[in-house]
Amino acid sequence: MAQQDNMQVYQDIMNDIVSRTGGNYEDMSYLDKVMTITIMKEIKQQMDRFMCEKYPAVKAWASLDISDIALNETEPDLTRFKEDSFQEQFEKLMRGNL
Repeated sequence: MAQQDNMQVYQDIMNDIVSRTGGNYEDMSYLDKVMTITIMKEIKQQMDRFMCEKYPAVKAWASLDISDIALNETEPDLTRFKEDSFQEQFEKLMRGNL
């Protein structure tokens, strides 16, 4: 079963438990408690694995200062001229008629 499918099954089980108990620990049966703990342990493992793999990239991107990127940007944004031909875009850019 794919990880996405597992998450949907876990969500369905947790929705059932919460709908019956309101999420109140005292109202959960033994099986509800065991299932909740088991599911949370599996989700934690998946989150830990994800964080191990993705944290360096997220940290690197988050450490960048947006103003530094804007100051270092050298390419013009021509996307606003989509309906014009490339030659027209270039001529407008060169004339300063943006």
